[in-house]
Amino acid sequence: MNATNCCFDSCNPNLQPVPHAIFVSLHCISSSLAVFGNIIVLIAFGKTPSLHYTSNYFLVSLSVADLVVGLLISPLYIAITTLQVWVSDHWLYLAENCLWIQTLMATTFSLAAVSIDRYLAITRVFDYADIVTRDRCVRIIFSIWTASILFGSTAYYTPKTYSSVLWTTCLVTTFGIPLIIICLCYYKILKTARYHARQIATTHTSDVNKRKECLRNNKAAFTIGIIIGCFVTLFTPSFIFACIELNAEDKCRKLIIYRHWLWGIWVSYLSSAINPWIYAVRSIEFRKAMKRVVKCAWE
Repeated sequence: MNATNCCFDSCNPNLQPVPHAIFVSLHCISSSLAVFGNIIVLIAFGKTPSLHYTSNYFLVSLSVADLVVGLLISPLYIAITTLQVWVSDHWLYLAENCLWIQTLMATTFSLAAVSIDRYLAITRVFDYADIVTRDRCVRIIFSIWTASILFGSTAYYTPKTYSSVLWTTCLVTTFGIPLIIICLCYYKILKTARYHARQIATTHTSDVNKRKECLRNNKAAFTIGIIIGCFVTLFTPSFIFACIELNAEDKCRKLIIYRHWLWGIWVSYLSSAINPWIYAVRSIEFRKAMKRVVKCAWE
């Protein structure tokens, strides 16, 4: 009997009391920061017309996804670990699967969209405004969110026997494809930025507007690069756990992986709390707008 209990405990995917208390505390902190920061970003964008240029629409899409993480996903993880229904047939766990896929897809494809936007802004300077219009941005964002909701809902209807197929497809579709797009865009962006830097070094001082536009585009691309780098770095532990779990055949080993995976998932969602402060540090306009929002709320 003791041996059985010992085996059950070692194969249990749920956290023990002390690690669980730490896990809940960390989620409460990251959730609060994500909600607070992203609400400020969204209000600042809505109340500041000067921020309404096309690339910021994709950042708003990303901010909405980050807000969903803080409002829904972090509390959901607290609930499923407290009720000990992590890796079960409970409806909360199924909801976690759906939201995990949905927010991941919305985030990665929003990052891919903003990478393409920055690529076009730097490489197609003269016809960028004709290519990237507000209506096109809105349609792309609508398509991203519609596809992410539809794809996320498949987790609810997929039979257990096909779960490995679902998660493999999820990793390739929601992480692999956007990452390839992002890498290709930034390879081209870096090449073009170097070319612009050489041009600026040899241009006349009369080309002030051209200098400013190049510098602004390069800075914006670098800011998005920091956000993407942050997301990829923080998501990597969760990606590694997913790959290990997919290759594990022993059921007990899978459950142990799931228990440790909880920490990797928390790390991956940290980007939702960090992103708003990257905007604030890197963009003077966003920083001023966010300060105004906080000041109005405080008063």
